[in-house]
Amino acid sequence: MKKQITGIIAPLITPFTAQGALDLAKAKKEIEILIAAGVDGVSPGGSTGEGASLSDDELVELVQLIRQVDKDVLLVAGVIRNSTAAAVKAGLAAKEAGADALMVTPVSYNVLVPDDEGNYHFYETISKEVGLPIVIYNVVPQNTISAPLFSRMLDIENVVGIKQSCG
Repeated sequence: MKKQITGIIAPLITPFTAQGALDLAKAKKEIEILIAAGVDGVSPGGSTGEGASLSDDELVELVQLIRQVDKDVLLVAGVIRNSTAAAVKAGLAAKEAGADALMVTPVSYNVLVPDDEGNYHFYETISKEVGLPIVIYNVVPQNTISAPLFSRMLDIENVVGIKQSCG
């Protein structure tokens, strides 16, 4: 059964060591503080959490760490990738690691910004291939998801909402 995405879902700030590796001890402490504060969910890998620079393996490590701290907390993994194939790969990795849902940004590379049909296909493919609820993260100013397009995207099986952060 899929968890309902409601309440306060806190972004996880991704700490790194001086050498550039994930600092899992600091991340664990942050997760514990968020959960103790009463959040309904935790979201690693969004823009606040350096999601565009995290590898799939690093995203998986963060998802697994959250699951180690609390197996039941709502976990919405951020996916910020610039191709459909890369977004599907990251989404599947996060799902396998224990994510309940995905928060997916539209592609952001200026030269390759898709039109509405391309954006629709991007989310439709992720939905079909990954099979988790998707929150569209409307944060890319050069590739915004318009209200009419979002309304149409609600026909995609797993699109359940939008986090509106631009426009």
